[in-house]
Order: sequence, then C-alpha cells, then structure tokens
Amino acid sequence: MFVQLIGFATGILLVRLMEQREYALFTVTNTMQGTMNILADIGISIGMISIGGRVWQDSHRFGELVRTGLKPRRTLGATRRHRHHAAPLLHAREEWGFPCSTPSS
Repeated sequence: MFVQLIGFATGILLVRLMEQREYALFTVTNTMQGTMNILADIGISIGMISIGGRVWQDSHRFGELVRTGLKPRRTLGATRRHRHHAAPLLHAREEWGFPCSTPSS
C-alpha cells in the first residue's frame, strides 16, 4: 500500500514538473515496461507448476522444466533491461533532424 501511494504521488509530481512532450515519452516508456512485465510471465508459472507437480521427483526432468520455463523470461528480461536506451533516443530525435510525429500548433 505504501509503495502504491509513493507511486501515485510521484506520478502527480511528474505531471506537474515535466513538459507535455517529456511526460508523453515517459508515459510511453512506462507503458512499455508494464507490458513487458505482463509478457514476461504469459502463464509460464502456471504451466511450470502444473508440469512440475508431475515430474518433481525426477531431478533431471524437473531441471529441464525450470530451464525451459525461464528461457522466455530471460529473453524478455534482456529486452526490458535495455528499454532505458529508447527514451533518450526518442527525446533527441528532433535534434538529429528526424521528423516529429506530433501535430504542429
């Protein structure tokens, strides 16, 4: 509960302090992070528990199950670790001469 309260307060503070364009980029990257968190599981834990309940006594098969189940999580985790590189690139696109996708005022 305390962590959620801090997250809420931080969100309100960011809305007040950031420019609209910066907050838009923050929102996009934060949404991407949430999506990656959801995709990192994709029911793998439920499948591992279901199959693991049948093979837990065979250490070799159980080890294979754990390795197989963790492989997609590692792949998505590696992708998620590098997400912080995208925000500066998106932010600097105008400085590099790339067209901006926001409508002009």
